[in-house]
Amino acid sequence: MGCGLAGLATWARPGHTAASGVADPAAARVWRFAVLNQRTVTATAELWNPILQWVSRRSGVPLTLAMGKTAVETTERTVAGAFDFAYTNHLFTPERRQLGWRVLVRFNRPAIHGQIVVPSTSPLGSLVDLQGKTVVFPSREAVVAYHGPRQALHRAGVRVVERFASHQEAAMHQLVSGAADAAGVNDTAMRAYALR
Repeated sequence: MGCGLAGLATWARPGHTAASGVADPAAARVWRFAVLNQRTVTATAELWNPILQWVSRRSGVPLTLAMGKTAVETTERTVAGAFDFAYTNHLFTPERRQLGWRVLVRFNRPAIHGQIVVPSTSPLGSLVDLQGKTVVFPSREAVVAYHGPRQALHRAGVRVVERFASHQEAAMHQLVSGAADAAGVNDTAMRAYALR
């Protein structure tokens, strides 16, 4: 599939800068750093809490992990201004660009790509084989894991039954359990899931 983005990025809410947290150290404000749900909340916390603690120590800007229970909830709260910083690709839409968030940090790596995956034992081998089948996606908000694969299915004239999980890892669990015939995910999430 040809859908790719520069990847997830860290965004700052309007009026925030990388140094805005150090303007008044006496205030000891803790800045809320949202991370888009791609894995369970527990797995996300295990990965991100040490990163945020390290950044907080190095920068003097106290950061705390904040996220919703699902990718949709995290995105809704991000758009509503509940967080100060956000690690997400759900702000790349034209409507959300108007909210004033700006990119502070981006990974220095190739673009991520959407994929439609099936179990290795599946007889399904092409997009047309998915006609009428159940495909699970993380959410309608997932730029790479939903919109890219949906565009490929549309171009191929393939209609599927859509299901939604709370995040990419949950979509993969549904696929592995047999609750879906295929899953729409991004290649980075799929690679990480396959390694476990």
